[in-house]
Amino acid sequence: MMAPLIPVLRDFGMTAETGFLPAEVPPATLLNPYYEKWETILANLPAIIGDHRIRVVVDELPVLSTAHLRTCAEWRRAYVLLAFMSHAYIWGGTIPSERIPRQLAVPLLEVCEYLEVPPVATYSALCLWNFQPTTPAESTDHLEEMTTLVTFTGTADEKWFYLISVAIERAGAPVIPLMLEAIVAHYAGDLSTVATALHTFTKILDRITAILLRMYERCRPYVFYNHIRRFIAGSKNMAGAGLPNGVIYDIGLGSEEYRQYGGGSNAQSSLFHFFDIVLGVEHHPTDTTRPRDNFVHEMRSYMPGPHHRFLEDVSKIANIHEFLTSCRSDGRLSAPYSACVSALANLRNKHIHLVTRYIVIQSHKSRTLLGAERLLTSQTTSGTIIRSISPNNNPENEGLHGTAGSSMMPF
Repeated sequence: MMAPLIPVLRDFGMTAETGFLPAEVPPATLLNPYYEKWETILANLPAIIGDHRIRVVVDELPVLSTAHLRTCAEWRRAYVLLAFMSHAYIWGGTIPSERIPRQLAVPLLEVCEYLEVPPVATYSALCLWNFQPTTPAESTDHLEEMTTLVTFTGTADEKWFYLISVAIERAGAPVIPLMLEAIVAHYAGDLSTVATALHTFTKILDRITAILLRMYERCRPYVFYNHIRRFIAGSKNMAGAGLPNGVIYDIGLGSEEYRQYGGGSNAQSSLFHFFDIVLGVEHHPTDTTRPRDNFVHEMRSYMPGPHHRFLEDVSKIANIHEFLTSCRSDGRLSAPYSACVSALANLRNKHIHLVTRYIVIQSHKSRTLLGAERLLTSQTTSGTIIRSISPNNNPENEGLHGTAGSSMMPF
C-alpha cells in the first residue's frame, strides 16, 4: 500500500518540539514606540479595570495602524493586546458594552485577518501566544519556569490557569510527530511501530492528566468563577449576561451589524483535536437533533488558520483505528490502542471533574452547595457524570454556558 503524503510541520508554523506552540518564545512587548500606548494599557490593565476606567482610557486612544508590525511574533503580540483590551472593554463596566470602539475594532480586525483568527480572545490569545520562560535559558517543560504575559486580574490564579494549558501543549507536542510516523507505519504494515507509538502516546496522556490536575494548586475555583471567567467569555449565547445580540465592531461606517463569537476555551486547542483525529474518536451530542461533532468542528474555526488546515490534512490520512479494525484479532495492537483510548477518556473525565468544581459548583454554591458536591463525588465515570449533572436532570444548570458559548454540561 502506498504511503500518503504526510503533512510537513514547518509548512503550518509548527515544530516537532513545540507542536502548536510558537517555535520562538512570544515577545513580552512590541518594541516599536509607536505602540507604546497599547503596551502601557496592558501593563496596567488589572488596575485600570479595577478602577472602572477601561472604557475611558480606550476611548481616548488614537486609532493606531498595523503597518508597523513586521514579524509574525509582532502580529501575534498585537492580537493578544487588542483581544485583551476588547474583552476588558466589553466586560469591564457595571453592564457589558455592546460596542467595541474604532480604537480597538479597526486594528483588531486587521490583525485577525492576517493571523486567520476571529476577532475575539481565543485560546491562542489567552494561552499559546501569551507566555514566557522566566529566564531566557529555561524551557516550557516546567510550570514554575514560566509566566503569563497578560492577564485581566493580575492574580496568580489567572496566570496559573493559562500556564496549565501551555504546559499541556508542550508536554503533548511529541505526540504529533510520533503519530504521524505511526500513520506511515500502518501503510507499511509495521504493526510493531504502531503499537510502540500507542504505548508512548498513553504515557504522554498520563503526564498531561497529571499537569491538568495541578490546576488546583494555584487557581482557586472561587477566584476563577467570580473574577476571571467573565472576562474570557465571548459574545455568543450571552443574553443572560447582558449581550442578547452580541457586539458591534465599530469601524466607523455607521452600518456595522452585531456579531457573535465564543470566547476562549480549551475546546479550541488543536492538540486535543489532533488526539481525537489520530485515534478515530468521534463526539456525539446529547441532543440527537444536532449533527454529530458540530460543536467540535465549530471550535476549529477559532484556531489559527494554519493549525486548522493541518488538522484537515491529518484527517484525510488518519488510519490507526482502521488498522486496528483490520487486525482486531491481534492483541499486539488492540491492547495498546485500548489503553491509549482509556488514558484519553481518563483525561476527559478529570476535565469534567475540574469543570464541575470551577463552574457548576461555584454557580450554585449559595443555593445548593451540598447537592452540587454530591455531583462531583457520587459518580466516577465521565458518562455518568454527564448524565447526573445534565440540564435534563438538574434544572438549575439550564442556561449555564461555557466561555466558548456552548451549553455547558451536555457538551
